[in-house]
Amino acid sequence: MNSPSIYNFIKDSTFVMFSWMLLSMAFFSYGVFMTKLFGIKISGKRGIFAKIWLGFTFCIFFFSIYHLLLPINAIASCIFYLPALVYFLLYYLKKLKPLIKSLGGLKILIILVTLFSASIIAIQPTTNYDTGLYHLNSIRWANEHHIVKGLGNLHGRLGFNQLFFLYSASLNFHPLFNEYAL
Repeated sequence: MNSPSIYNFIKDSTFVMFSWMLLSMAFFSYGVFMTKLFGIKISGKRGIFAKIWLGFTFCIFFFSIYHLLLPINAIASCIFYLPALVYFLLYYLKKLKPLIKSLGGLKILIILVTLFSASIIAIQPTTNYDTGLYHLNSIRWANEHHIVKGLGNLHGRLGFNQLFFLYSASLNFHPLFNEYAL
């Protein structure tokens, strides 16, 4: 009786970690694009994380513009994430092995334990009252419609249009993976 729940727990945690890995690859690719576009010089191991954060900001920018005209659904997510993943796999997969070797076994173990612990926290049910009140509703509106004029008139909190909700909407791959929408 306990094994299916442990199986689902490990499966869901692994799915979250795999998703984070893919997102990091995509954000890194767009971070490289941003550094080349704006002539930003970033190098070293810390530069990897800086490029990932630059890619994340590009993600927010892209979905903000995209959402003006179209909903952020599975098509939008594929348009954004797939080219970056293909670019990463073509140009950076070979460079990943030396980086992993340079980290050493202990650092890799610490990173994996930390990521697994964070994924355990990520799959827990939300307990924040505002999440059920308007966060998930805002994300669903972004999944199903482009920017809706007057949405704040329907419910005052739906009019805040937080950019992070657009990013969250892109992770749903609506309507394909709705069980992981939270």
